[in-house]
Amino acid sequence: MKGKNFFYHFNPFFSMKNKFFFLLLCSFSIFAQTKTKGLKDYYLNYFPVGVAVTPRMMDDGDESSLILTQFNSITTENAMKMGPIHPEENRYNFAPADKIVDFAQKIRLKCVDTIYAGIVKHQIGFLQKMTEK
Repeated sequence: MKGKNFFYHFNPFFSMKNKFFFLLLCSFSIFAQTKTKGLKDYYLNYFPVGVAVTPRMMDDGDESSLILTQFNSITTENAMKMGPIHPEENRYNFAPADKIVDFAQKIRLKCVDTIYAGIVKHQIGFLQKMTEK
């Protein structure tokens, strides 16, 4: 047994040719495992898995990678609320909301928004002036 390598010592099946195929097979299995499944993949047949996002999260980086890997639905945090979209009379800013929707459409994510029922308590300044007239 002197001079024999580890694989041959425990199993004569591991000839040089078989070692090559064994290592090749291991390499393919490791490569196949790099495609990580996310929550969205495990619950695909049950319900959408979502996350609240900001426009900054749509930029290339760790956050957008996490969104792509784990989620199939996104909800805007504040970008689609009335304050950011319509900050003052006769002025509108749809750019942050558009950035999120464009990201969702590009990669086919479901994009939903929440309805803010507390608008009466938290009215924007120019709307309060309009109601006081």
